[in-house]
Amino acid sequence: MNYYEKCSRPLISYQTHLCARFVESPKVEHGEAARWLGRYVRGTEDKEIIYVPDRSRGLEVYVDADFAGNYDYSDTNVDTARSRHGYIITYVGMPIVCKSQLQTEIALSTTEAEYTGLSYALREVIPVMNLINEMKEKKRE
Repeated sequence: MNYYEKCSRPLISYQTHLCARFVESPKVEHGEAARWLGRYVRGTEDKEIIYVPDRSRGLEVYVDADFAGNYDYSDTNVDTARSRHGYIITYVGMPIVCKSQLQTEIALSTTEAEYTGLSYALREVIPVMNLINEMKEKKRE
């Protein structure tokens, strides 16, 4: 599933990462979720995403975070208290990077979770900005 998620199916990144969290000690529900994900991929193998570049758009970053969305009040496991963020970086309307991951820090508010997600996205977009600027300079030469 990681191969499909990284190479051709960015829409299943959350589900893939959620299934991967329980590989060490899976339960019946986790096996059912993995089978459901496999059936989804198999059932949509003839579907494709068609991207059309839009030169009027530049570099864009979209970020969202979920503040402790999977928190289990009956469990003392701190991993359930972690927030998740995701971001997509596009250039001329074409996705360059899509990512969804658990945050390493435990956020104390929704705002903190959003800022943490933004920080991770910017760590990735700043080198991309530099690369695009460098390519534009080389093109002018």
